[in-house]
Amino acid sequence: MKVTTCWTLLFLAGFGVVHAQDKAPLYTVAGIPDSLKKNAHAVIREESLVFRMEDADRTREINHYVVTVLDPQGDHYGHIANWYQPGMREIRSIKGVLYDPSGQQIRKLKSSDIRDGSDVDDGTMMTDARYKSYNFDYNSYPYTVEYEVEVKNYNSFQFPRWRPQDYDWVAVQHSTFTVQLPDNYPLRYRTEHIGKPKESTPEKGMHQYDWEVSNVAAVHHEILAEAWSRRSPNVITGPGDFVMQQYKGNMNSWDNMGKFFYTLNAGRDVLPEPVLAKVHQLTDTLKDNNAKISALYNYLQQNTRYVSVQLGIGGLQTFDAGYVSKKGYGDCKALSNYMYSLLKAAGIPSCQVLIHGGNYETDFIPDFTSDQFNHVILMVPQGKDTTWLECTSQTLFPGYLGAFTSNRYCLAVNEKGGTLVHTPIYNMDSNKELRRLTVKVDETGNAVMDCFTRSTGEEQDNLHGRNHNVSQERILKILKEQYSLPSYDINSYTWTEWPGKIPAIDEHMQLTVNNYAQITGKRLFLQPNVLNRSGFRLSKDSVRTGNLQLFNAIHDSDTTVFSLPLGYTPESFPKNTDLHSVFGDYHAELQVKDNTLTYIRDYKQRNGIFPASTYLSAVEFFDGIYKADHAKVVFVKQ
Repeated sequence: MKVTTCWTLLFLAGFGVVHAQDKAPLYTVAGIPDSLKKNAHAVIREESLVFRMEDADRTREINHYVVTVLDPQGDHYGHIANWYQPGMREIRSIKGVLYDPSGQQIRKLKSSDIRDGSDVDDGTMMTDARYKSYNFDYNSYPYTVEYEVEVKNYNSFQFPRWRPQDYDWVAVQHSTFTVQLPDNYPLRYRTEHIGKPKESTPEKGMHQYDWEVSNVAAVHHEILAEAWSRRSPNVITGPGDFVMQQYKGNMNSWDNMGKFFYTLNAGRDVLPEPVLAKVHQLTDTLKDNNAKISALYNYLQQNTRYVSVQLGIGGLQTFDAGYVSKKGYGDCKALSNYMYSLLKAAGIPSCQVLIHGGNYETDFIPDFTSDQFNHVILMVPQGKDTTWLECTSQTLFPGYLGAFTSNRYCLAVNEKGGTLVHTPIYNMDSNKELRRLTVKVDETGNAVMDCFTRSTGEEQDNLHGRNHNVSQERILKILKEQYSLPSYDINSYTWTEWPGKIPAIDEHMQLTVNNYAQITGKRLFLQPNVLNRSGFRLSKDSVRTGNLQLFNAIHDSDTTVFSLPLGYTPESFPKNTDLHSVFGDYHAELQVKDNTLTYIRDYKQRNGIFPASTYLSAVEFFDGIYKADHAKVVFVKQ
C-alpha cells in the first residue's frame, strides 16, 4: 500500500503551523469572537485530527491543536499526556509552543523536557503501558498553547472518537476530523449532532472522510444533565476487519466482536489438579446450583484479591487460571476467567461479560459495535434466572452487582460469539432506606436519640464499602461529621449485613445532641426532620437547554417520634406536604398526641431522562422538598 504522498502533505501542514513565526501572529486573544468567550474557560482555536490506515495491521494519527486558556479552570489544556505501549502503540513525536496574548512565542517544548513514565497507579501492580507528558506550567492568563502529537498504532483494532467540544465550558473556533482508508475498506461511523462527512479520493486506492465544525460556543453548566456526549457534536468510528498482533477479528457486529474476545482468551481456563480437587470437595455434595455458585464464589473471594495487571495484547488478553491460582491475585479479566474456570469444573456454564464500569454509567451506544468497555464481570445463566458475579470484590454477595455495573448494556461472550445483554435494574422497590428514630428532649433542649436504619440495594452500596474497608474508629469519626446537627456525640454504632440478591444493612446508632431544641422563654423550637434533610435546590432563573437525568430510583421512609417535656402544646405547625411530579413523590406530615410528636416523611425518586421542558417542574418539586425538610415547629409552655 503506497501512502506517502497525501500523508506527508497532511503532516507538513500541521508541522508548518507550529513553526510559522515569520508571518503575523495567527492566534492573538483579540482574534477570539466575544460570543466564544462567553461561559468559556478555554477556546479551541484550531484542531485537526487525522487518522489513516496504512496497512491491515497499522494505522497512524496526527492530532494538532491550538487552545487559548482564559483562566485557571482551563489549565487542563496547558498539559498534554499520551499513552503508548511497546509493540502496540508508538508516539513518534510531540511538539509544542507557548504563546502570549498577542500571539508572540514565549517558548517551545524541548524533547528533553518531555516526561516518560510508567502508567502504574495506585490500582495497578504492573503494566507495560507508558505515557509521555508535558506541562508548560504557565499561570499568566490568557495564554495559548499549540501541540502536535503523531502516533503510530501497530494494530487496526483502535479507531478514534472525535469530540471537538470536550466539555461544556470549552468553545470551539474551528476543528476538523479526517479519516483515510483503503477504498475497499468502508468506514463504520456513528454521529451525534453533526451531519454526514464530506467524501473524496485524495489519491489512488484511498478514500477520505472529512467532518468540520466552527464557532461552537461554550454553554452554561447545567446540573442534572445527561451525558455530554449526547449533547455535543461527536463522531465515533470503528473498524470492520482488524488485526491485533497475530489475532484477526471483525467488528461489524457484537457477535463477531465476542468471537474475537473468546478466541483471544481461549484455552486459559485450565485449573491445577489441587484446585480441581477443591472444586469437587466444595460442590459434589451440593444439589442446588445456587449453592454451588455461592460456595465457589466464596472460595474465589477468600483466596484471591484484585490487582490490576495490564500486560500483553493491549491489556485485553487475560492471564490464565493457573496464574491466578498460583499468585492469588489478578485483574478483572483474570479473576472473572478464574471464576469461569471454577464453575466449568463444577459443570456450571457461564459467560464472561465485557462492560463499562462506573457508578450509574449509562453512556453506552448499543447500536454501534465498538470497544466501549473497561471492565469484565461474569454471568451465570440459569434458565429464566441469571446470577451476576463481580469477581473483583471480596465482600459482595453472589447475584448482586451494585451501581458500578447495574442497569446498562454489556457484551456476554462464549464460544458461539457475543450477545448484547442488560444487567439488572434496581428500582425503588430494591433501593430503600427505612429509618425509625426516637428522640427524647429534656427541659434544656438536649436530646437523646436512638436510630434504627435498614438500607437495601444501591442505598446500601456506600455503607457496604465503608463498613468493609474502614475501621470502627474511623466510622465513628465519619458519623461525627456527617449530620447537620448542633454539637453531638455518637454513643454507640453497630451494623448487621443481610446477604441476598438485594442485600441489606441494618444500622443501630445512639447519640446525644446538645441543644437540639431551642428554648426561648416559654417557647420550644425544633426541626422534626433530624437526619434526612434535603440540601438540593435548582436555580430558578436558569434557561434550560439540555435534558435532565436522574440516575437512581430510591425510596426513603422516615418515622421520627419525639418525646417532649411535659406542659408544652403546639403553637405553630407546618401543613402536611404532598408533592407529585414525573421525578417522584414526596409526603411529610406531623401528628401530636399529648407530649409526643410524630414526624413521617416518605420520598420516592424515579430515574430516567426527562425533557428540558420539565425543568421548571423540577425546580418546583425539589424546592418544595427542601422547604418541607427544613420546616420548624413551635411549642409553647402552658
